[in-house]
Amino acid sequence: MMLIDVSPIEIRDYAISYGWSLVKEALKDALFVLNSPKNDFKQLIFPVDPSTSDYPEMAEYCQKPFFSVMEEIREVNDDVIALRYYSDNKIINSLSFQEALESIESTKQMILAAGCTVINPNLYHKRLARSEALEILKKTRFRHTAEGSFVLKISCPVQLDLSPNHVDCEYDTLQKPISRQAFEVINYSSLKVLKSIEEDSFASLLKEQEASEKPVISYNFCESLVNLFDDERELPFELNFFWSRAYLQKLPSTDMISSVNFPYSFKSKLEELKNYFRPEDQESEDVFLEQSKV
Repeated sequence: MMLIDVSPIEIRDYAISYGWSLVKEALKDALFVLNSPKNDFKQLIFPVDPSTSDYPEMAEYCQKPFFSVMEEIREVNDDVIALRYYSDNKIINSLSFQEALESIESTKQMILAAGCTVINPNLYHKRLARSEALEILKKTRFRHTAEGSFVLKISCPVQLDLSPNHVDCEYDTLQKPISRQAFEVINYSSLKVLKSIEEDSFASLLKEQEASEKPVISYNFCESLVNLFDDERELPFELNFFWSRAYLQKLPSTDMISSVNFPYSFKSKLEELKNYFRPEDQESEDVFLEQSKV
């Protein structure tokens, strides 16, 4: 049996997400026992104790490569965004160190901008320092990348007990954790930005957001998308979204696209769109107090 670095709880949640049913009677013996959803008399049996090192090989049940299944188990309770740089004519397995740092910083800005939008919807966030948004960053983790392209993969645990009041947007009708709302803002806003570029409708997008009581697109978010482009090799990028399997039944279904693609040729258009949302400089008015004559 191969030793793997996942916990019994993660394996249980992963199996349940695929329809396996938990046999609660076995818990008294400190065992997780799950029955196959195919009614083929197969069972998964493994100890509840996380210190035990032998776990079942889930790959044979999912018909996927072993390490792919292990990665899915590790992320079963997380929402994931994968920022992928690629090329149509060559394999991209690396970025320069500087470009990687800039990609990380831009992704950080994107998450903070989305988090601030959830808490305080605005066309421009003067400071991306809301405590709730910073808390998302604390929970966010790096994940393994993929072969054939450079992937910056981040995940954030779904924690229902930390749910604040949610923002009512077209895509969100029930209470969700702030991290899920922020990731959905990134998904929803990216698609709206992309469509706006394709339709050449910057003015109407700005008008729509200005008229909304709770705008979801901000100057800060647009700036983060601009900065995500790899200028060194003029690579396009795409954002891929993977929602926690363990919470598919516990949270409202996420009716969103799984991938948003930004060709490098769109960078100049994104710069232009960003300027539509640029905050106007407020001219300070000097106040003169006239001294009364005695």
